[in-house]
Amino acid sequence: MTSLHELPQRMSVMPGASRVGGTGPKLALACGVIVSVTIYLASVGANADWQYYLTTDECLNQADTLIGDRLRVSGKIATGTLLVAGDRRSATFQLVGQERTLAVTSVGLVPDNLLEDREVVVEGRLENSQSLQADKLITRCASKYESRAATDIVANSTERAGPRR
Repeated sequence: MTSLHELPQRMSVMPGASRVGGTGPKLALACGVIVSVTIYLASVGANADWQYYLTTDECLNQADTLIGDRLRVSGKIATGTLLVAGDRRSATFQLVGQERTLAVTSVGLVPDNLLEDREVVVEGRLENSQSLQADKLITRCASKYESRAATDIVANSTERAGPRR
């Protein structure tokens, strides 16, 4: 039988428990490491996705220092240059700036609304001073850049025509 003097000592020494420190400091350290790693990964991911794009002319003017770099370039697809594969997994075209033209080869899904004379942003690597190997194409919405007067004319003409049936 256990005496009353032995009972408190037996209860304080449980299997798997340590007498000094406990789990409090270990748990705080583990939480600190998890929070630090999460903040680091979030900042690295945000920096990669929040890069600005260059215009076609800016890219070509700085081409010698950008070869091999991953970048985003904005421009307009030149009329008569767009060739899209039948399976819509690749396209080639000329990206036109104000003064110069950049050859683009894109491998990856091609957006359905990719058309000539449309503003696009391409993301990829500059292969040489005249061509970009893209893996992402983003078409810019033309309606966002229309003048307010043009939008009002379209709205007024649909009001006069009445609802479609």
